[in-house]
Amino acid sequence: MLTEPATGALGGDDPVLQIRRGIAALSAESRESWIGVTRSERLQELLEVRERLDAETLRLIGLSDRDGAWEIDGAFSPRSWLTHRTPISDSEAQRLVKIARLVDQHTVIAEALADGDITTPHVEAIGRVVSKDREPFLEEHAGVLMEQARQLPVGDFAMVMRRWAALADDQLAKEEFDKGNDVTCMQR
Repeated sequence: MLTEPATGALGGDDPVLQIRRGIAALSAESRESWIGVTRSERLQELLEVRERLDAETLRLIGLSDRDGAWEIDGAFSPRSWLTHRTPISDSEAQRLVKIARLVDQHTVIAEALADGDITTPHVEAIGRVVSKDREPFLEEHAGVLMEQARQLPVGDFAMVMRRWAALADDQLAKEEFDKGNDVTCMQR
């Protein structure tokens, strides 16, 4: 349930207060008489707005995570804070924190998302394949990957990310092999 607080965090110009008012106006729309194309256009507009809101949500979660803002309420983690203070599930909180950290820790990704050049599903595609071991490669390749994300639909970009993960794993295996050979050579 959306309720309008007496004043928003920023007073009368609070963007969240404006969004709440906009949602109230949207819910009051009578769409029964609209023709299909009008409904489709409204749906497209709503999904575009939701995407931008999702992007800002990720950016704020990342900043709050970095600053430890969740500790103020006595939560043990950003994930636990989200599940107890917002209407999302534990698995959704885990997913949001993971991709928010990606955004917060990689300036190139954060800028592309903030500018609307990529979408949150693009960031989710990155989050699905990035692991602790692959993280250094992401930093190295983030610029090129953002170029691909800007040009490709999400499904195609997800394939690029899976291929990137396989290449990163190959490089990790090569480095591990080379390290093992260095030790073997030193033992001889």
